[in-house]
Amino acid sequence: MQETAKLEAQAYELEQKTALAAEAKNVLESWVRYEGQVKQRQQKELAQSIIAKVQKELENPKVLQQILQQSVADVESELMSNPVHSELTNKTSEVVASKAQ
Repeated sequence: MQETAKLEAQAYELEQKTALAAEAKNVLESWVRYEGQVKQRQQKELAQSIIAKVQKELENPKVLQQILQQSVADVESELMSNPVHSELTNKTSEVVASKAQ
């Protein structure tokens, strides 16, 4: 009888520990979900902020001119670095020069 009571007490204690561990697990999982949502919201806000800033910059004619100039320079650089395109560009320049004379 005394052994049964002792076993029942141990079983009850284990049930309480298991319930406490399950509750702790639920709380931790809830925090992980919350932190994930916060991070996702922050990333969305950052992306929106960057997009708004870029869109505002694109309204500036000077910025657009700089972008256009850099794009043209990049294309010219790419063309000059490729031998086939470089030769074609040189021949085109020669033809244009000869027509201009």
